[in-house]
Amino acid sequence: MSDKEFETKIDILEKEVKELSNRIDRLIKAFNIDIKRVESKTTTYNDVKNMISSRHN
Repeated sequence: MSDKEFETKIDILEKEVKELSNRIDRLIKAFNIDIKRVESKTTTYNDVKNMISSRHN
C-alpha cells in the first residue's frame, strides 16, 4: 500500500469516527433530555404526593 492510499484510508476513517462521535453526542443529548423529563415528572409527582399527605397530617 502506498503512502497516498494509506493517507486516504486514514482520512476516511477520521471522517467516519467524527460522524460516529456526532451521532453518539446526539444520542447522549436525547437521553439526557429524556432523563430530565422523567426527573421533572417524578419531582412533580412527589411534590403533589407530599402536599396531599401534609393535608392529612
